[in-house]
Amino acid sequence: MPEPLTVLIAGAALGWVVETTLDAFKAHGLERQLNNYFNGILRNEVLENALSTALQRAARDVYRDWAKDQRTGPSWPLSAEARQAARCLDYLREQADRIIRLPEARVDEKTLRRLLTRPGHDPRAEVEAARRRADDALWTAVEPYTGRCPDSLRAAYRQRLLSRLAAWLRELVRQDERLRDTLFLDLLMALSSGGLYLAEGEIERLTAALQAGLETRLAALSAAEADLSRALQAQRDWQSALRRDLAELGERISREHEDIRLAVYGSQEALSRQLEQEIQALRRELRDQSQRRRLRQPQALTGPRPQPARTFFDRLRELAALRRCLDRRDLRLIIVSGRAGMGKTALLARLLDDLEPRLDPGAGEGWNGVACFSAGGGGLGLDDLYGRLAETLGGEAAEELDRFRQDKQATVEEKARFLLARLRQGRYLLLLDNLEDALDEEGQPRDEGLRAFLTAALETESGARLLIASRHPLRVRRGRAWLKELPLRAGLDEEDAVALLRDLDAGGEAGLRDADEATLRELARRCHGIPRALEYAYSALANDPTLTTPEELLAEEALWRREVVEALQAESFRRLTDPAARRLLEALAVYGRPVPAVALQAAVAPDFPALDVRATLARLVGRAYAAYDREQRTFSLHPLDAEYLYRRLGAEERRALHARAADYYAQLRLPAEDWREIADLEPVLAEIEQRLGAEQFEAAARLLGEVDFDYLLLWGHAARVKDLREQLRGRLEDRGLAAANLGRLGLAYHHLGDARRAIEFYQQALAIGREIGDRRSEGAWLGNLGLAYAALGGARRAIEYYEQALAIHREIGDRRGKGNDLGNLGNAYLSLGDARRAIEFYRQALVISREIGDRSGEGYCLGNLGNAYADLGDARRAIEYYEQAMATHREIGDRRGEGAWLGNLGIAYKNLGDARRAIEFYRQALAIRKEIGDRGGEGADLGNLGLAYAALGDARRAIEFYQQALDIAREIGDRRGEGTWLGNLGSAYLSLGDARRAVEFYEQALDIAREIGDRRNEAIHSWNLGLLYEESDPARAAALMEVRVIYEREIGHPDAEEDARRLAQVRGRLEG
Repeated sequence: MPEPLTVLIAGAALGWVVETTLDAFKAHGLERQLNNYFNGILRNEVLENALSTALQRAARDVYRDWAKDQRTGPSWPLSAEARQAARCLDYLREQADRIIRLPEARVDEKTLRRLLTRPGHDPRAEVEAARRRADDALWTAVEPYTGRCPDSLRAAYRQRLLSRLAAWLRELVRQDERLRDTLFLDLLMALSSGGLYLAEGEIERLTAALQAGLETRLAALSAAEADLSRALQAQRDWQSALRRDLAELGERISREHEDIRLAVYGSQEALSRQLEQEIQALRRELRDQSQRRRLRQPQALTGPRPQPARTFFDRLRELAALRRCLDRRDLRLIIVSGRAGMGKTALLARLLDDLEPRLDPGAGEGWNGVACFSAGGGGLGLDDLYGRLAETLGGEAAEELDRFRQDKQATVEEKARFLLARLRQGRYLLLLDNLEDALDEEGQPRDEGLRAFLTAALETESGARLLIASRHPLRVRRGRAWLKELPLRAGLDEEDAVALLRDLDAGGEAGLRDADEATLRELARRCHGIPRALEYAYSALANDPTLTTPEELLAEEALWRREVVEALQAESFRRLTDPAARRLLEALAVYGRPVPAVALQAAVAPDFPALDVRATLARLVGRAYAAYDREQRTFSLHPLDAEYLYRRLGAEERRALHARAADYYAQLRLPAEDWREIADLEPVLAEIEQRLGAEQFEAAARLLGEVDFDYLLLWGHAARVKDLREQLRGRLEDRGLAAANLGRLGLAYHHLGDARRAIEFYQQALAIGREIGDRRSEGAWLGNLGLAYAALGGARRAIEYYEQALAIHREIGDRRGKGNDLGNLGNAYLSLGDARRAIEFYRQALVISREIGDRSGEGYCLGNLGNAYADLGDARRAIEYYEQAMATHREIGDRRGEGAWLGNLGIAYKNLGDARRAIEFYRQALAIRKEIGDRGGEGADLGNLGLAYAALGDARRAIEFYQQALDIAREIGDRRGEGTWLGNLGSAYLSLGDARRAVEFYEQALDIAREIGDRRNEAIHSWNLGLLYEESDPARAAALMEVRVIYEREIGHPDAEEDARRLAQVRGRLEG
């Protein structure tokens, strides 16, 4: 920063120059000249630079003189407030800029004239006000420095500064002749020639000399203004003529375009009919596929296979390495990683080509099936794995997968392990392409189910091998010993890269086929052998008729100084000048998945009705812009190209293309009576996604409302509902739709086991429902809040919500809702130990279920009544209700409900002391659980068999069943069940007299109960351990037994006081 005094002196000089100029014009009343003068100098950049340079140099010279005087001559002390002066610097500069250069400084003549003639604009007043502010600020700031400086010395420095300013200006004029043509320089030179430091009387003498030059320049300016006005008028005339010509040309083009369109299609109606016919044919094909899927025949190959490259070179080492990895039994997951364009997908496609002839679903050896997945766009989750593998397995296995996926009680970990368990018999390959789109920033799958599946795949032995292609590494926390990564770091070698270039240009249109070897090797080196970069180079050459040789492409040095894949991609698309072809590729990017030609025709027809879509697509495939799957008859883009094109679409274009894609999928919808599985809903789900992309949020919400509750949630696709509902959150203007969206989002989280998050959204939906007066939705969300709190163990809080919901359903006459609320109240009171109150509610719910013909609800009410009587100790009455419930569910074909009540019948007979009869029911229940694939229920029935054999005194047989139940609990991640069966194993070993083994199992069970917050089982296992330590370690026994007593007193258990007396006896022995 310059010294404060230097800045102040320079500012003073500038202020004095302006003040002198202003006074000179005012003295002679030259108002018009003043306006023109200042607006002329304000836009003179040459003068501005010259004046700035001269002021800086003059100030520097004077400052040096001042420093010298400080050492040798008269001086005055500088104030210590240097920082205050430094702060003045920015303000002084601002005022100087306002004097020398206004914001209008660099405008053209037309704008300048408009500014000068606008009402209220007075350049003279602006300059004068600015000068006043600058002058006041200047002398206020300089006072602390010059307070004791004699006036004569101050005047001397001022005169010296102006002298140096004039000298430097003269020097600059000699160096740059352009300055001689400036108005401001005339003034400064006149001032300097008048004696540098001018007295007030000398200003008038100079004015006359200045006026002649000013008037000459004003005349020239007036002539220039007239010339400019004539030029502008001529330009306006030319623009008008051009507009007329363009309008005529546009009309002629439109007429010719219409003639062509009519010649090709006859009429717009004919085009629409053609599109409709093709879409209806595709719709019939989808229905046929749906019918074939229902036959549940095992399929050797399912899903969209990885897109093969047009040509495949090299990678023989990588192929051999992949085959070796797949044959190793110690590997469960193989990852092919590498940057975009390295050929990962092509490698997977080549491997699949080798495997496909040997696929056999019924084979005892070899591969039984391959399931292909793509995470393109991030849409890959556990639901997708279930659906695809159900197609692969077929038969009963597919039905088991469907049933277990719909199980609301099963966690994602349990579902992941169940899926892998179904792949044990045989060898199955799962190809997961483009996994990077499904990963978060930490390299973990965003979808909880997919994350659980990959973890389980590494930890669980099965017949499945996972082969993944990803740009980014997959981060796993456990099971790395079962994982192998094969990175593709290097491109093709030069020989294979050259062969690829020649093969791409089989027709010779790009000049690659006939190019010399050295040129092609250089091109391969510049592309680093990266397959996609080589394809981009071919596309650029083939698509630009002005670029005829590879040498010309290599000569574009700027192209090769950037990242080669991205640079060649941009260059390739820049040379794609056909707007119709580009629009087809943009439509493919918007669809975001492989689609048939008719889908693309529907998207581009409004813009290019006469376009031969198939011929244009064939040309794009031939030039490596798009890919074609002959088996599926679909077109697709490389993920890199899809991202590139989508990012460059304008907002309006993007919304329009999404809307057309949504309309296309709307025509593909199957009728509701054909909706049997998730594949039948794919057109609906694709339409919803496209409506979201088109920002048609209300339409997307209404369509989602038709399928999420009755189909997606029922079929176990809560994760997909959650993703779609999250995209709608905060984007719906319709308050009713907004409330429904929040509530359904809560339902999705509830189905996924996140009751706390569900409560958040239920509360928001409830608030909106009350705000808009929607009593039905208010009652629904109150009931769901009760269910969520019940899932968290808050039975009393749940009762509050159930009662509010019940009041509303009674008010509006909703019988089904009323019955649900009564049943829920029964469940809540039963969980609190009030079985008699629960029975009252169950009976009321049962009456309503029978009135409205809800057979499933009737069965559950009967079963719940059995549970309540069992809790009261009335096992015979419980058996009556269980038998009625079982018969009802058997009648309506509900195998899950039938199995549940068979198991409860077994428990009831065991409680009656009839363990053998109990075993019969447990075995029947176990058979159904195995049939429907209910692993959790299967484990419970095995454990109950163990309890029954223990009651018969056969501890060793009991241990066998407990161990099987324990294995299943660990397989499906059921920590509560794991703790239960560990505790039962402890009791069984204790009955055999093996106290040491009993302690081991009780301690493991206690650790799990504490880990998951299961206070009931914590109390049970603590008491059992306390009894074992009662003789050997009374202090430890007392501490453990106290846990149970505290818990029983909290919940009001009838055994609390008896157990407290037993604890007191143990403590008495300690004191004795």
